Amino acid sequence: MSSGWMKKFNNSWEIPRTDTDRHRQARTGKGGSCAPAVQGFAIFLFSNSSFILSLSSSTIAIMPDEPIHPIIELTEQEAASVLSAWLEREVEVHAVRRLVGGCVNTVVRVDFDGGEVVLKLSRLVGDSKLNEECDVLKFFEQVPAFRVPRLLYRDISGQPVPYSFYIMEYLKGVNMADASSMLGAGDRMLIEREIAEAVVNLHEVHREQFGPCTGGDPYQKWSDHFGQRFDRTVAQIRENQLLEPTVLEQVAEIQRAFCPLLDTQAAPVLTHGDIWATNIILSPASGAWSLGGFVDPGGLFAHPEYELAYLDIWNTVGRTFHEIYRSYHPVEPGYELRRLFYWLHTLLIHVRAFRTDYYRSATHQLIEQMIQMVRKGK
Repeated sequence: MSSGWMKKFNNSWEIPRTDTDRHRQARTGKGGSCAPAVQGFAIFLFSNSSFILSLSSSTIAIMPDEPIHPIIELTEQEAASVLSAWLEREVEVHAVRRLVGGCVNTVVRVDFDGGEVVLKLSRLVGDSKLNEECDVLKFFEQVPAFRVPRLLYRDISGQPVPYSFYIMEYLKGVNMADASSMLGAGDRMLIEREIAEAVVNLHEVHREQFGPCTGGDPYQKWSDHFGQRFDRTVAQIRENQLLEPTVLEQVAEIQRAFCPLLDTQAAPVLTHGDIWATNIILSPASGAWSLGGFVDPGGLFAHPEYELAYLDIWNTVGRTFHEIYRSYHPVEPGYELRRLFYWLHTLLIHVRAFRTDYYRSATHQLIEQMIQMVRKGK
């Protein structure tokens, strides 16, 4: 698909700007779920030569109640051994509590005689992915205006417990999904402003090439890097037969049309890559809600639209965020079209990871609309 295709598309059909402030439905949580529910999400539907925002009217479960990997039931004695290895002294553990949000590995909060910390654990000894997460947390220390937990200690050797793990700072507060029902309109506006300011500061960190912030191959073109990420996701879906071959053929056709559109004038910026309600921590200190920080940063030098599209698909933020963010970093023309391709990748990732009928259905729906766009635009 050429830029002429996009011009033809934009001249033929209107793509209205999403009024996410008006339509936003915050994720509401249930204790113990890793990311329990959302009131629909922002998917455009093709109807009568225009696109309209469609939001579900009922709460839809979007994540499993348990992590992808079996839960690790960490005992207080094991937790004490872990903290003793870190602090090099005997430790008295008061409580071990599993935290909401560990969708892949087990995440627990440990209360002990020295305060509170968070442990993330993997059953895979020598887990390189967990080690990479630690490197990302260290890298983010250079952006103090975008707060993430400080890395305190790591050990993937299988000692003193038979797991890989790392210890990080506990950000006191409540994730935004669980806090949603307690937030007033003024609270939401203030929090969106703080999120926007934090993301603006994060996106001030530049690099000449696209790719992971720690290791990995650098890329001059964003479409090359994102295209490879997209290819890997599709290959894993094909290998596990999670979508029909005919559907994957449509995905390939969409990719050929949309991927070249991703290269704009934007320079690579540092992104979190997974900002949604459960990864945003709010603090209720002094009777007023404020932004406490973010968890689970991905740490990719990416096109800034990669971040914005992820925020938009879950309606995590609304008009206040976009007005502030765009006053610092204007969005290039055509974003509303390009973000559909990012949304498709996000849904494919969730099909691969969680294998639920909900995500298959949502993915089929978006593919159907996008393939019509591609074929009508030729």
